Amino acid sequence: MDSNIQSNNCPHCGGQIKFDPTAQALICQSCGQAAEQASAIQTCDCPNCGAELTVIAGSRQSKCEFCGGSFAMLQDGEDCDLTGEIPDNHKYIIPFTVSKEEYQRGMISWLAAEKLTPTDAFKKIGIIKSEGRYIPHYYCIANFMGSYTASIGHNRIETYIEHVQQRDSKGNVRTVPVTRTRTVIDWRPFHSQIKGTVTNLCEASNDIKKVAAQTHNATPEKWKLGIEHSSNGLYEPMNVPIDRKQAYDTKFTTGYSVLACDEPHSIVYDKGKIQKEIHRQISKAAPGDHIRNINFQGNIIPDFFLVYRPSWMTVYSYEDKICFNTCDGSNANRHYGTRPVDKDKKRRLAKVRTAMIVSLIVLAAGVIGTAIGFYVLFVVAAIGLIASLVTGIAFLVSYRSLVSKGKQTNAETAKRYIANPDLLFSRRSAKADPTL
Repeated sequence: MDSNIQSNNCPHCGGQIKFDPTAQALICQSCGQAAEQASAIQTCDCPNCGAELTVIAGSRQSKCEFCGGSFAMLQDGEDCDLTGEIPDNHKYIIPFTVSKEEYQRGMISWLAAEKLTPTDAFKKIGIIKSEGRYIPHYYCIANFMGSYTASIGHNRIETYIEHVQQRDSKGNVRTVPVTRTRTVIDWRPFHSQIKGTVTNLCEASNDIKKVAAQTHNATPEKWKLGIEHSSNGLYEPMNVPIDRKQAYDTKFTTGYSVLACDEPHSIVYDKGKIQKEIHRQISKAAPGDHIRNINFQGNIIPDFFLVYRPSWMTVYSYEDKICFNTCDGSNANRHYGTRPVDKDKKRRLAKVRTAMIVSLIVLAAGVIGTAIGFYVLFVVAAIGLIASLVTGIAFLVSYRSLVSKGKQTNAETAKRYIANPDLLFSRRSAKADPTL
């Protein structure tokens, strides 16, 4: 995982200063005092003359006092061309609003709510790594202006006579005229001018996909069946609340990891999506009831931004299984990832599904047999169906009882850990970090 963790020391006690999501300020983790941002100093060699450069952590540019050369300062894994193409005044950050404790309680609740979580999970889970991170996103604002041609359709109600056959009171068939109406579209060529804005957003880092693959690969093959995605999926790209963005400032990143960009910014310039949105805006602005054959001719001028979104990430182990959890740093209720599952519950669920499938097959066989005249097959199928249903219901009742009891046990156990998340998060795993 390529990232840059910025840390500063407290001027009062020497402890670590970290941006606090609740106070929205820099707070010392040791003495608790608020602190002004202290610039961490780094050094590197000038690539032109070899002189030592003094660089302020988080700075994007540096200048050599000896040879006068100016250089872009890159984080690990960043593309040089990308850094040069997105200026500093186009870099934004969405600060954390979810505190570490709030996130930890949310993860504990997430584990307890999953129906297949083992009842001893909270006793056996070990934390491999847990950290707050800023994930880079590309944001594109494409301004367009030009002319377009299209065919515009206007609805017109048309009346016509249809001759239909009807029976009179004596049963005689007569042909009578009936007046009907129909909607007809009149198409005409049209051209006009239009201007507007199209926006697009995408992740600049593939980190979550990497973590998912790395934790999966770190689990021995025989234990992989004991891991499942969370009930709401492995990961859903989280909406970035652009309206909350602020100018990029290293005070927000103090104590957190800042992930590097894995992709060039050009991926956010989705021509197909932009063209589709331009056509949608033309359809909305154009007169008439229908539109087709849209042809836009004009200029599209894209402007690119880099927005860092906050995210919490935990890699943890349960027995020999390696799992992960991620949460939006702006919403403590949005948790995704993988978690261990109870094999006994999983087996019972599989039996319930099998019994239900067999019941449906038997029912289908009986219906088909009746339809083609094999009533004996229907009787046999009916007996088999009843047996399958009884078996399925028995398994279902047993499974629901097991799940209900397990969820109740986990909910009761989770209360203790929610009250004091450090009971779980201070328990270190002996497993190596697969993301390194």
